[in-house]
Amino acid sequence: MGIRPRIDQGFKQDDEKLTSYYVGLFGTTWALMQFMCAPLLGAISDVNGRRRVLLIPCFGLGLNNLLIGFSYNVTWLSVGRIISGITASSFATAGAYVANVTSAEERSAAFGILKVAF
Repeated sequence: MGIRPRIDQGFKQDDEKLTSYYVGLFGTTWALMQFMCAPLLGAISDVNGRRRVLLIPCFGLGLNNLLIGFSYNVTWLSVGRIISGITASSFATAGAYVANVTSAEERSAAFGILKVAF
């Protein structure tokens, strides 16, 4: 039997194949949204400032947690994963912010801390 994802089983009447399909779909959707939106957040941060753009992922991830917590079907769970993927694409913006605000001597340590945080 192995380890089964429990979050989706209540939605799909314990159908393991369908549950596995949805878990794979959620992971793929999250990665695709992150891949597509990272350049967009980077471009927006170049125009509007990095600090403002870094507040968007904080709000979006909070909204994602609320949607996942209160979702009653797979559709709302999917919407939450899409929002999470879009807002999780902020690593490049955070890296650019760290590069802008740290000195050359402190930059490698700051990037190490950033990677641990992500």
